[in-house]
Amino acid sequence: MPSETDVGTALAAITLLLVFVIAYFSALYPVISQELAKDLSAPGDTDMAAAKKSLARHRNMLIGVAVLSFLILLLILHPAWRLLGHLSLYWPWSHKYVMAYGALFLVAIFVAVFFIVIVIFAVKVGSAAAK
Repeated sequence: MPSETDVGTALAAITLLLVFVIAYFSALYPVISQELAKDLSAPGDTDMAAAKKSLARHRNMLIGVAVLSFLILLLILHPAWRLLGHLSLYWPWSHKYVMAYGALFLVAIFVAVFFIVIVIFAVKVGSAAAK
């Protein structure tokens, strides 16, 4: 069983990774949303081709962010699953590391939801680029 210090260190490293991934997504989101709002049916084939190329490039960046968040999720799931086996199902709050376990599970849920949102957004950008 890992100690609370080990779990805390792992959480700190994973949180640092998440900060960079979320910051990158936060920088991409306004740019991509603005490009999705543009009317691509306006005249000018060069503008439409450039916009489609830009959307395809942004879709690839989103796929990269999705891969990074999935890898972080894989890092979290193994210790979370292992730690779940050490908790009592009848009285989980009696365990001395309950705060670290709770944080680990909340981070795992957050990363899973973040991954799903990124994949949905990448599909939306990809379908707009294919039009």
